[in-house]
Amino acid sequence: MAVPSKILSTLSTILCLFTALPAALAQAPLCERLFVTPSAQFKSDIKGRLSPQVYEDVLFRVDQLLESLGPLPKGYQVTLKNHYGQGAKHIFGSRQIEFTEIHTTYQKFTGREDPHLTLPILAHEYSHAYFETAMRKLSPLWEKNSSFLDMPFGDPQLKKDIATKISVYHEFFADLVPAILFNNPRAMVEALQFHESSPPLQTIKFRDWSVYDPSRDLAHLKEIFQTQNSDISYIYLTPLRRSLWNEVSKLHSHDDLKGFLQKVVETFAHDYQQRADSGSFSFTRMNTELEQAFQRKALHWTDN
Repeated sequence: MAVPSKILSTLSTILCLFTALPAALAQAPLCERLFVTPSAQFKSDIKGRLSPQVYEDVLFRVDQLLESLGPLPKGYQVTLKNHYGQGAKHIFGSRQIEFTEIHTTYQKFTGREDPHLTLPILAHEYSHAYFETAMRKLSPLWEKNSSFLDMPFGDPQLKKDIATKISVYHEFFADLVPAILFNNPRAMVEALQFHESSPPLQTIKFRDWSVYDPSRDLAHLKEIFQTQNSDISYIYLTPLRRSLWNEVSKLHSHDDLKGFLQKVVETFAHDYQQRADSGSFSFTRMNTELEQAFQRKALHWTDN
């Protein structure tokens, strides 16, 4: 039996009131996605501190922001795991995304819990799926190398080298999406500093999109790279963050932000195609050349 439209409208309003996120975390109202499911299937292995609706809404909002990069391959699954797990991860070959809620260490520092800090991390991991999908379409060398990484055989050292270079682009983009989604250049920093599986704080601070100063921070960055105490792929393109965030601040409409992210991916695809062919991934040269590429692109962020 068909549900009368008036009843359906009333139900949508009631559900929206019960599921809306705090204003500080939500740029778009949840009401827009009632009765619409995200591209990936969400499931929970535990009873979370937030409702499945809240997590599904983050997935849906990422879908909307990155839809021009998709569609995602069928079969993606996002799973909320027990909080004793290893943080969050995207298992590319099996199209699995796993994440945990942040609460234990946050409670130690502040005396209260805030599982909403988990949401930027979920957006980060889900963005990897769209980025990988788009890069495989736009760069033949990316497709070739990523497919090689998916294989169960191959030289381990070669695989590690390829994965490190690919991760540099991946982690930059996956940090950019939650910063835009929650309108907060420190979204990942604020989440990760309280996560049980976080990398060292000296690495986390360089994932802020708004504060990098080369006169103060460049020497410290290079020191981290030399010690190799952490995964440098997350911060290898840190010098690009502040200038790119300045461009984000000039964009206001949802369509402009979608177009901006698409052009970031296109720039990365072109850059990787050239670097993978030449083998030039030096820190200074890569950051300098990508910044120049983004500066040339800045005049056309909103062009269709």
